Amino acid sequence: MVSAPPPPEPLKRKELPSEPWSHLAIDFMGPLPSSHYLLVVVDYFSRFIEVEIMTKITTLETIKRLRVIFARFGRPNFITADNGTQFISTEFKEHCNENNIQVIHSTPFWPQQNGEVERQNRSILKRLKISQNLHHDWQKELQDYLLMYRSTPHSTTLKSPSELMFGRTIRDKLPQINQPFVYDEELHDRDKTKKDHEKLYADEKRGAKDNMIAVGDLVWLKNLVNTNKLSVTFEPTDFKVIERSGSEIVVENLETGVRYRRNVSHVIRVPVQNEEENDEGLKQSTDQMDLSYQGPTTSKRANSDDLPPRKRRAPAKLQDYTQ
Repeated sequence: MVSAPPPPEPLKRKELPSEPWSHLAIDFMGPLPSSHYLLVVVDYFSRFIEVEIMTKITTLETIKRLRVIFARFGRPNFITADNGTQFISTEFKEHCNENNIQVIHSTPFWPQQNGEVERQNRSILKRLKISQNLHHDWQKELQDYLLMYRSTPHSTTLKSPSELMFGRTIRDKLPQINQPFVYDEELHDRDKTKKDHEKLYADEKRGAKDNMIAVGDLVWLKNLVNTNKLSVTFEPTDFKVIERSGSEIVVENLETGVRYRRNVSHVIRVPVQNEEENDEGLKQSTDQMDLSYQGPTTSKRANSDDLPPRKRRAPAKLQDYTQ
């Protein structure tokens, strides 16, 4: 119950899509001090970012803002989102089905699965913090940041997001020479090489190991909401693994039948076998102690009648002393 969680599994990087605006990642950031929220949309291929400033983040308002974005760039094939109420609602699912968009939900309590947009959220948040500290207009600073980001070559692709998105580099303050865009087939190779290098580094740093939990195993779930310092790491409630796909598993409560979707790093096997072995070993040790115990005994040295008489001698230092 209080043991350390198992190490995370090795990273599984997403393959680069074959074309721009085919697979998107979306997420909300906020609330900001002004009570605004940011709807952040990232294209997996080009790393192009779209941001919508919102005051309400209801499902209908989210769909409305996505319609505006899709009217500019078209509808994607896939959308990766977390399990926010806006993205798991019936209205959102119906909207995506009507537009032939497949929604992929990340594993609950595992934001790393939607890491592309989470990483962009951190960069945007840094810029907003600077704007807040300098008392600048944060909305203007946000637009300036997006222009700079979209026109700057990415460290992995070596091309700017706008160049991969539109086939050209958008104009900013810096002077530049526009050249016709030629699709670079080495882009996928560079992307894969970079991701493989990052995977090796991250796996070694995190001590990642393959988790051997399989379908049919009994597990305990990690307590993801600690109420106090003495809360146990894993709740001692038995769940059965009924599905596994990569690092994601589906577990079912043996008593209530309730199912949860989790990452394998958030569960441990129920230590039933170990406890039985320990109990059996303790029982055997107790039995052996009972058989070997014959009650209190009296040492023979304790009986003075069995000892020879003691010879008394003067100390050696008194041998030369005469009366």
